[in-house]
Amino acid sequence: DLALVEQAFRTAKTSFLEIRPIFVIKKSRTQGHALITMLAYKIIRELRRLWAHIDITVEEGLIQLATLCISSVKSKNSVAFHTVQTPRALLRELLSDASIKLPTAINTKPSEVYTRKKLQNGRKRKLN
Repeated sequence: DLALVEQAFRTAKTSFLEIRPIFVIKKSRTQGHALITMLAYKIIRELRRLWAHIDITVEEGLIQLATLCISSVKSKNSVAFHTVQTPRALLRELLSDASIKLPTAINTKPSEVYTRKKLQNGRKRKLN
């Protein structure tokens, strides 16, 4: 149906999926970006279908999911782990409808996160 295709492209072009502007030069990267956007659109369609009876938009549902919290727990011998807080009723319903079961605890491993800014600074140092 043409109306559904037009709706899909409107969704892909909004700030929700941000398919444009695409600032990539290589054809393969442009195609990869479009592929990821279309996969995200398929997820949005599925969530829209799953959450239709709740009378909530996908964007509102994702905002609700972003409020999930974890707590850090340290024992006397410095063993750290994170516990997942019990979600509110609406969050439980959203997760249940999407067949998602939250873990009760998450192991912590030290990790290092690099932002684009840090990478650029690192590259400048290597060039000197």
